[in-house]
Amino acid sequence: MQGAPQPLAAHFQVRQVPSGPVQDWYFYRQADSVHLIKPQHEEVWRLSPQGQVSFERFFLADRRSVHYSPGELLTLGLRPHWPALQRFADLAAWASSPDSTAGQWRLTLGGGTSGGPAQEALWSEALQLPLRITRRSSHGASGPSGALEWRLISHHPAPLATWPLPNGAGRSLEQVDAADLGDLLDKDFAAKAERLDVMNGWRAAHEH
Repeated sequence: MQGAPQPLAAHFQVRQVPSGPVQDWYFYRQADSVHLIKPQHEEVWRLSPQGQVSFERFFLADRRSVHYSPGELLTLGLRPHWPALQRFADLAAWASSPDSTAGQWRLTLGGGTSGGPAQEALWSEALQLPLRITRRSSHGASGPSGALEWRLISHHPAPLATWPLPNGAGRSLEQVDAADLGDLLDKDFAAKAERLDVMNGWRAAHEH
């Protein structure tokens, strides 16, 4: 997984296997930005010319975005690793073995469950992206149930015309500094934004 990855636009589908609802995620990679567009919001990581990483989350329905400066990310205990961000997931610590298909690797992490390793992925050396990631719950039933799966559906040098546009789709959004969420008058929006931070493990619940 070495070498600088090329700009790329990718369409992933995410679902609870074997029969959960499907979500479409879009991943756009440039040399200095990484966009991940999900059904309810968009996330973008940016790399400055000085090598500092910032983050912004767009909430289109609320016409707002929340910006995390490099200093705010550090305050939250985050030290973003740019090469991992460019590759959709940080798989550097996973055990790897060659796949039967040339240029692909099978990766695993964690102890086994009844359905297989706790986490496993199929990695493409050419794309510098996972073709598939599966995370199994240790509490799931036997077989693949209780697993969350990300699967690469298609990829192109640039987003297709039918794919969502990045950066809030060019809309005029109010930008909120993440450090000011606790002082925001709109407590419902602040709670919504902070809830995603909690889900990501970035901050404790009820921090404010």
